[in-house]
Amino acid sequence: MGKIQGFRYNLMKYAAKITGLFFATTICLSVIVAQEAKTKSETLKIKQTDERFALKNVSFYKRVENTFMSLNVNFELHNNTPDDIKLKVFIVAYRQIDSVDEELRKWIEYPAWRKVDIDKENTKNILLDSNPEVDKNQIDASIKDPKVYPEFQKYLQYLNANVVGTDIIIKGMNTGPSQNTGTASDMFIVTQSMKTSVYGRLKVKYNPGNLFFNNFGIVIIDPEQKKIVASNLYSFSGKFKTY
Repeated sequence: MGKIQGFRYNLMKYAAKITGLFFATTICLSVIVAQEAKTKSETLKIKQTDERFALKNVSFYKRVENTFMSLNVNFELHNNTPDDIKLKVFIVAYRQIDSVDEELRKWIEYPAWRKVDIDKENTKNILLDSNPEVDKNQIDASIKDPKVYPEFQKYLQYLNANVVGTDIIIKGMNTGPSQNTGTASDMFIVTQSMKTSVYGRLKVKYNPGNLFFNNFGIVIIDPEQKKIVASNLYSFSGKFKTY
């Protein structure tokens, strides 16, 4: 009898957890999901020409909202000087896909003797979003041959010729207590002595298959020199785990 009672007790506990989880997910307006340990993340080497600051502690997670999904990007800019630094920040996300017909390849395998899979090499980008928002047609129109360049490089070319971004200040030494310097559209900025934290959000509407971003980039611009002083691209793949 003791074993049976113990089994019933554990079963009741398990049922209570399932009920509580269902209740929580139905009441909450959004659900946070993070990358599983198996998720692969690749980071291109940070390109930076301005040594006055350092880009650090970049992190990101997925959030499921009522009408859309969002990629929440967090990072810090540390001041390497005693003086205030005025900059602009810009973030962009997109999904890169190839032209492989998965259904067709279930029946017709790609020739093993071919060293290059043309369909995998032929990629395109969908689900584009940026913060601040920029018209993708303007970017393509500003580049002589947009099909030649990867997506992130097209944004870099556009931003190098057009100073677009959210204004921030990295405070220097002895410049007062921390403060919220302002909230732009889907971007929240916290300024402290010698450090500024940026919290940005990039959104994609629900779609067939619930496709989501697999690339995002950070661009830092010097508004006085009117040029890019730092940039970084992050590529990731794999599932996100719901908590």
